[in-house]
Amino acid sequence: MVSLALDGPIIEAAEPSVDEKLAALSPDLTVRLFHEVIASAYDPHVVGLSNFAAPNAKGTELQLRTVDYLRSRLAEMGWESSNTEQVPCIYNMTYQIRLACSTDGGPSVGREGFLKPILRRKGKGTVRLAGCAANITPCLPGFECPENDVQKIDGCAFYYLLLDLDEASGEIFVELSRPIFDDKGVAVDWAERIIMPAISTQSKPHVAPKAVPAPEILVERKRA
Repeated sequence: MVSLALDGPIIEAAEPSVDEKLAALSPDLTVRLFHEVIASAYDPHVVGLSNFAAPNAKGTELQLRTVDYLRSRLAEMGWESSNTEQVPCIYNMTYQIRLACSTDGGPSVGREGFLKPILRRKGKGTVRLAGCAANITPCLPGFECPENDVQKIDGCAFYYLLLDLDEASGEIFVELSRPIFDDKGVAVDWAERIIMPAISTQSKPHVAPKAVPAPEILVERKRA
C-alpha cells in the first residue's frame, strides 16, 4: 500500500489488481485469458502423459501447448506470431509488447516472497529480443550504435509467461514477468513481476443442474 502525503489527511493509494496490471500492458491481457489458455494446455495434453514419460516431459508439453493456444487466442485479437531469433513468441506493435513462454524459473515462479525465479542462461537471440541491462532500448533512427551483437532489435517490451507445474500441491503457478538480462544472456533481475492466482489441477468440472438427468421413478398401482 502506497501512502501519499498531501496538505490534508494521508491518502493511501490502493495496489492495482492483477487484471489492472495486465491491462496496463495491453487491454487484451487478462487473468481469465491466461488461465483458460493454460488449462487447455494442461488437460488433455499434459494429463495424457503417464509417469513413464521422460523427465520434465510434462513441463515441456505444458510449455509447447501453452505457446500454441496463447498465439491462437491473441492472433484473433490482432497480435502477430513470430519465431524471430528462434524464439517462439507473439507480439503487438500497437502496445509495444512481446510475449514468450517458459517453464524455466524454478519453485519461485508465481509465488510472492524474497526469492525470485532463476532462469537458465539464454542465447543471444533472446537477448536481442529482450535487450540487456547495458542496452535496453533500440537505436534511434539516424544515430549510430556501437558494435554490439546483442543489440535490441525493436522497441517491444519482452515478457515471459512463466509456469511452474507443482504436482505435489496439484497447482500450476503463473506469472507474467519482464526479465533483465546482461549481455551474456544471464537474467540478473526482473523489471516487473505480475503474479497471477495459481490454477488448481485437481478441480472437478462443475455440472450444471440442468445437465443432470431427472431420476426415473416407477409408480406401480397397488392392487386390491
